[in-house]
Amino acid sequence: MSALLNLRALVEAQLSQPLPPRLSPFLAAVLKRWPDAVAVLFYGSARRESGNPEKEPDFYILFERNRDSGQGAPAALANAALPPNVRFLQIEEGFAKCALMTVSAFEREASRGFASVIWGRFAQPSTLVYAANEDIRDRIAGACTMCVERFLRNAAPLTEPGDDAETLWVTGLMASYGSELRAESANRPAELFDADSAYYRMAAQHFLDATPDARQGRASAARRWAARRIWGKARTMMHVTKAAFTVGEGGLDYVLSKLSRHSGVEIEPTAWQRAHPRLAAPGLAWRLWRKGAFR
Repeated sequence: MSALLNLRALVEAQLSQPLPPRLSPFLAAVLKRWPDAVAVLFYGSARRESGNPEKEPDFYILFERNRDSGQGAPAALANAALPPNVRFLQIEEGFAKCALMTVSAFEREASRGFASVIWGRFAQPSTLVYAANEDIRDRIAGACTMCVERFLRNAAPLTEPGDDAETLWVTGLMASYGSELRAESANRPAELFDADSAYYRMAAQHFLDATPDARQGRASAARRWAARRIWGKARTMMHVTKAAFTVGEGGLDYVLSKLSRHSGVEIEPTAWQRAHPRLAAPGLAWRLWRKGAFR
């Protein structure tokens, strides 16, 4: 079996992990809310810390067409132009963050996206908790494998020959976070590596076995990451602006809570801000930035 086939098998093993039982009500609610979804990916801190009852799930919900998500024409057009759209689903057990996009957009971002929004996230372990059929399952596995390849191909030139897998992944994660406005602590990349170190070491080994010259081209890679920082931060601000109009009820408190957990910056919204999140979003974003919630 070739090294890249080994990488695909590693990704498929992660995708096939079961959903923690405590999160089953969230998945049931997701499929009830979006019955035309063809795939649901579970990722993030609730996956890494599956036994922590305070961790609320993050899902990517994929559709064949944007209109299948039931968002209405304006939101569907916004999602086609700048995926994903984000919704916040609240059930008795808590909140779930739900990112909506098409399968084809997910594949495109994985294979050709300049920004690391998709391939930076899904190079990390995720679980395919729902797939409508085997063709969809195969497409998602292929896209997630491509995410790992894209991530490591862009990270490797930033490291030195002989650097270990931890240095490779931490360097790449730091570069990826630096290309977005992220509410993450400086030691977050190392924490991510430690949480799934066996996976990250095996992924790096399979990739480097397949591409032994991957560490070449440091100068050009550095230029690409510099360009990503400019484009990525602009894209993040466009997403924030779009979210003010598409995020839906309950999103404001969820976002502020998540930012507080990641950055330590706390802002309590007023009753008016909760009632008018679209009007309040720019001012709150400015206050959060001034307080250091985004890096």
